Amino acid sequence: MNEESNSLPKPLPKNKFITGSDIGAYKDTLIEAYRSNGHIGVLNKIKEGNGVTSDDILGMIIMEILEGGEDMLGTQLMLAEEGNLQGSTGVIVKRSELLRSVADIVAKRKELNQRASEVDLNSPAFTIFQKLCFDKMVKSLEQLNVDDEMINLIVTRWSQNMADWGKELKSKLDEMAQ
Repeated sequence: MNEESNSLPKPLPKNKFITGSDIGAYKDTLIEAYRSNGHIGVLNKIKEGNGVTSDDILGMIIMEILEGGEDMLGTQLMLAEEGNLQGSTGVIVKRSELLRSVADIVAKRKELNQRASEVDLNSPAFTIFQKLCFDKMVKSLEQLNVDDEMINLIVTRWSQNMADWGKELKSKLDEMAQ
């Protein structure tokens, strides 16, 4: 046997009353066995780093919750098969709460994404931003010694091309939100 396997506590037999520090050791053994089957927990994925974003973390948490829901489904089916309808009903309620929490998270996330894509095109701040951009463009043309007639021609063409800019911007923002 290698040293690593000697350092892990052995699982306690089922139905044995666990007391004191044995609880922590037994819990650690169960977690280690779970991880040895290829499951990498959210905490370990975050510790690994590699550019993990908040969206990645949220996705991992949702997956953990859904995996827990699948485990609960198995428990509920086993209890029902054994005729333990009270236990089965309790698990159904808990699983429903769990799934509802995922639905709430997804709905909240969608709402935040939609809000992030909403831009008040008529707000004073956006109007100032537009004027600032326009003035910077004209100033750049003047710095390049473009004559006034050409600047007027460029501004006229630019204005024509910008006729439906609000609809185009809204469309692009809606695409980003999905």
